[in-house]
Amino acid sequence: MHEDSHNVLILVRSAPDSAATQQARREVQKARSGFRHEVVVFFHGDAVAEAAAGRIADWTGGEEAGSVKFLVCQAAWKRRFDRSVATGFELSSLVQFWQLAIDADQVLTFGARHGK
Repeated sequence: MHEDSHNVLILVRSAPDSAATQQARREVQKARSGFRHEVVVFFHGDAVAEAAAGRIADWTGGEEAGSVKFLVCQAAWKRRFDRSVATGFELSSLVQFWQLAIDADQVLTFGARHGK
């Protein structure tokens, strides 16, 4: 990573059309506009439904994903769906999430905790 770059990890746990998810989308677009931001969005819990809908454009303002990586919790995905994630999303693990969180300069969380 470049010395003056900034890693942003965004954890999304809320249902797709919730206010929290919409705020997370705005944060992704805001982080993308930074000069050297590397953005990772990790979908967990109810948010994995985003990967079923394949709504990358909603997260990028209609532009290419570019420097944004969209990861989906594999365990949460498998509990809800019996198919592959949509193009642009990739399955990941909570172990990888925590590694990314350790290395991130900023971690933002959107959505319910513990099913609340």
